[in-house]
Amino acid sequence: MSFTKLAAAAAVAITALVAAPTAAHAAGNGRVWFHDGGDQFTPSMIWSFDSSTGTGWKRSYIPSPTGWPVQRQTTFSYAKSGSTYTLNIFPYGTTNSITELSYSSATDTLLVNNDGYTETWYGCANAGLPAYARAAC
Repeated sequence: MSFTKLAAAAAVAITALVAAPTAAHAAGNGRVWFHDGGDQFTPSMIWSFDSSTGTGWKRSYIPSPTGWPVQRQTTFSYAKSGSTYTLNIFPYGTTNSITELSYSSATDTLLVNNDGYTETWYGCANAGLPAYARAAC
């Protein structure tokens, strides 16, 4: 690949990572999202979607008595139909359904239905991200 093509591909990837989405495509388009577990028992999650490949990953930060969360990362492929994303989780072979409900560009916040549970996901432009979530952006 020539340097020009590589630079152009890098510019497209960077634009996709930082561009604010509309509600219709908020979960895709190369976006990273953070979901706070909310208590000492529920893991927080970082989700990454790459619309150019239809793949992504989710990283769980499981609370631990040591004070350091235990991390677990799984990869997935996904297909989009309307505002619903169907994820095929590797290596487990399970599926997950995520439906976008609403998006606020003012706070870069996405409300989703994740397999029957309503969750609030925070994008990279949200001011309240913890340091480890900001690092994923």
